[in-house]
Amino acid sequence: MAESNVGFWSYAHDDNELDDGRVLDLAGHLKNEYALLTGESLDIFVDREALAWGDTWRARIDGALVETTFFIPIITPRYFTREECRRELLAFSRETQRRAVPDLVLPILYVTVPDLNAENPDEAVALVARRQYVDWRDLRLSAINSVAYRTAVNGLAVRLAKIAKEVSERQVASELAESADIPQAGHGLLELAEAVEGPVEEWATTMLDDELGYFQYDATAEVFDKRMKRAGSAGARYALVRQHAEAQLPIAEAHLERVRAMATAATELDADVTSALLAIAEKPSRWEFFPKLRAALFEVRRALAENDDRFLKNDQYASQGFREFANITRTMGTVANLHARAERYVDEARATFDRWFALAAATEADAANSGVPPAGGAT
Repeated sequence: MAESNVGFWSYAHDDNELDDGRVLDLAGHLKNEYALLTGESLDIFVDREALAWGDTWRARIDGALVETTFFIPIITPRYFTREECRRELLAFSRETQRRAVPDLVLPILYVTVPDLNAENPDEAVALVARRQYVDWRDLRLSAINSVAYRTAVNGLAVRLAKIAKEVSERQVASELAESADIPQAGHGLLELAEAVEGPVEEWATTMLDDELGYFQYDATAEVFDKRMKRAGSAGARYALVRQHAEAQLPIAEAHLERVRAMATAATELDADVTSALLAIAEKPSRWEFFPKLRAALFEVRRALAENDDRFLKNDQYASQGFREFANITRTMGTVANLHARAERYVDEARATFDRWFALAAATEADAANSGVPPAGGAT
């Protein structure tokens, strides 16, 4: 029995409440229109807190069922401020890109988002801008029973049905190729290595170089603490706070740019790196095509193990600490906000790396059995 098509409706819950429930109304209308047009069901999951969402998400994102699954993000300015929304968007986009079915991500632009363009330094915003999104900004203001609204819902359902048909045909062709023993394993390894090796080495260097920013932050904070202990009057302490804020501002700005570039690069590399690691998992001797990838992954892992608190918590601590002084000088509030933004990018880059390393580490025992030198010796 064929699997039914599934859709994940990714949205910021506050947006639905502020628009009188119309975000979820649209999901229901689309589901009904799809069933009417195709005679098949489209199960749309709308509540990420529900057990069914979690179980189905894991089954679909981790397996081949991603190829019968739509991801429909409802794009608003608030969407990009929600960690769970960003995480879902990046994770699903990664899988569809790797499986060459990017059309399964279908953003709906619900409200105007400033700087929605492919050059935006925020990788999640840029990702949506590069997709063929559906513009719903005027339609959300139309009456639900209006011709314009009903026509647009129909067009959206037609588009989903067309994509589902195309994906199904590709799946059948792939299954036929496998049954005919058409060789596919290892195809394009050299091209994949060319796409991965240099960029991943550069990415690792950027990630490791950001330690300099953390050391600058620590050194400046240490000097400030010592001076504060010696300061006598309240006026002297206030002056020190202003000086400290001015010293930390360029450090925080440079740090934000580095981690934003690091997160963006991780997103861009993700599909190729994941494909390479899955190919290596099938045959560990393929590490010989990816020496720089292997060295980069284990070098970064060692650095993270040695400085785990620094990499994971510094931005959080800095944001909280500077915010306590924001009432003295606005510059402190600016520095706090910069570290809060940096924390998000660090979390996203770290999550991507952790997934890469888990795939790489899983191959180590097999690699040793295959006569491949251990990664500990890679430099």
